[in-house]
This record gives sequence, C-alpha cells and structure tokens, in this order.
Amino acid sequence: MVFVSRKSGSAAAGSVATAASVAAPAVAAPAVAAPAAVAAVTVWALLIFMASCSSRPEEVTRIYTGRRQAEALMLQGHGHSDLLRFRPAEKSYLAALDIYGAIDDQWGTVEAFLALGRVALRTGNQVRAEEFYSYAYSMALAAGWNNLLRDVLNHRADLALRQGKTEEALQLLEMPLEKQRRFPVSPRVESARLRLRGVAYDRKGERKSGKGFLLKAVELAAESGEVNEEAQACYKLASIFSLSADYKEALMWALRALEADKRAEYSPGIAADLQALALISRKSGENAAAQDYYLRSFLAWRGLERQEDAGKVLRQLEELTGRSFELFDSAVEPVR
Repeated sequence: MVFVSRKSGSAAAGSVATAASVAAPAVAAPAVAAPAAVAAVTVWALLIFMASCSSRPEEVTRIYTGRRQAEALMLQGHGHSDLLRFRPAEKSYLAALDIYGAIDDQWGTVEAFLALGRVALRTGNQVRAEEFYSYAYSMALAAGWNNLLRDVLNHRADLALRQGKTEEALQLLEMPLEKQRRFPVSPRVESARLRLRGVAYDRKGERKSGKGFLLKAVELAAESGEVNEEAQACYKLASIFSLSADYKEALMWALRALEADKRAEYSPGIAADLQALALISRKSGENAAAQDYYLRSFLAWRGLERQEDAGKVLRQLEELTGRSFELFDSAVEPVR
C-alpha cells in the first residue's frame, strides 16, 4: 500500500500575505466601531471558537483512530494474500473498506476496492473484480489524484489482458493524465504500467517493443527499491526469452526474479520462480538442475498448502525422471 503525503499550500499563502502587508503604503486608520458592537462580536466569536474546540478534537481523534484501524486491517489482508489465503484477506479488506467509508477517506476506499478486486481476480471471479475496479475508477477519477488513477488504470488493464483484450489494455495503459504537482505517479505504479505495456506489446507480436518496456520496468523498479515489481518484470522477461529458445537469457532473468522475490520474502513468487527455472533447465537439457529446481518448487508450494500447484510440479518431475513420487512424501526418495 502506498502512503502519500498530502500537504496543503497554506504555508505559501501565509508567506505571500506577510510580504504584502510589509510592502503596503501607510493609510489612514479606519474608524473605530462602537464598544457595544465590538463586545457583541467578541462574545459571539468566542462562543463559536469554544464550540469548535469542544467538538473538533473528538472528530480528529475519530478519523485518526479509524484510519489507523483500517490501515492495520489492510496490512493484515496483504499478509493473508501473500500466503494465498484469500478468504481471510477478503474479510480484512471488507472491514477496512467499511471504516474508510465511515471516516470519508476516499484514498483508502480506492485502495480497499483495488485490493478486493485483486482477491476476486486471484480466485477466478473476473466479474466481481471488474465491479470493484469500476468503483475504484469512479472515485479516483472524481478525486483527480494521478497516482491513484494510474494505479486503477493499471489494475483494469491487467484484467483486460487476462480477458484477452489486448487493445483495450493498451488504451488504458496509454491514457494521458493531466500534469499535477501533487500526488505524481509513483515509481511502483509507473513500473507496473511499463511492465503491463511490455506484456501487451508482446501479446500483439511486437516482441522487441515488449522487451523494451519490460527492461525499463526492471530498471525503474530496481532503482526505486520496488522488489515486487522487479520480480514480476524479470519473470515475464524469462518467459519471453524461454519461448524464443534463448535459454541462457531466460535462465538469467528467472534467477534475478528469484533473487528479487527472496528479498521481498514473497513465498508464492519464489515457488513460481523455482518452477520456471526447472522448466528452462529441462528445455536446455540440464536435467540434474531441473530436478533440483522441481523438488524445491514442490516443497515451496507444499509449504503454502497449495496442493494443486504442488501436484503439477510433482507430475512434471515424474515426467522428467520417469519415477513416481507421493504428494506428501519427502519428495526426496521416489516411490518406485
């Protein structure tokens, strides 16, 4: 989750007013109001001030407390999602959404909608993901925050790519935004945009352009310390080079993806990287290395309690070795 500092221009306005007052020429003193009128205005002003002081701290405390609770729930949801526990993740995100709505935090509300959309997408519910992304888009567009709007457009483009709508995805990714001084597009969001553009152009058969965007995504992510984005872009580059039978390059990018996912401590990414390394090694004839990567990938998926993914890796290992392994065996000794 990205936290953006929101600073108003009140300080600048104050400095301008002070300069103007110093430079102003001397003028005649204004007429003094009647003492009774002054006293009446002073009393009313004092009453209004006291009323605001008595109610405002409670409101500020309510908003601050609510935001802290919602942010904690979002972090909890991210933790569940990183371990592929999507039901508890969804529960945490929905609770955060309720709190953000209660304190009228539009930024947090959009972030919660995006998180819910990702969960829906990971669980195969594209219709619901599209609904969540539409809610997020409407709010981000109305608010006019470039970073948030671009993040929403990235999510919608990712969904379009998964639906095979490459041209629609490119339109979303290349949609121009108004220039803003506040809330500019962050490196994480821009790196994701470059990565998705690379995927889209590769889908169109423009492999050179696709690689170019992906390399830019890797460079930006690495410079800004966005290891998750770096891993995803490297993984896609490994896939492209593998399909082109350039296994040396594919292996290099897959290893870099693995390194980035290890730094991010992202277990599903590590499991997928190891599986990709096994496939690349197998294609290049390095069967011993492939077997080692398969075993490590199997153990990683099993540790995440992803029996289906672990089973797929085990079947691929059996095809390679010609031996049979049990799903819950140590995966070191074959059954036969």
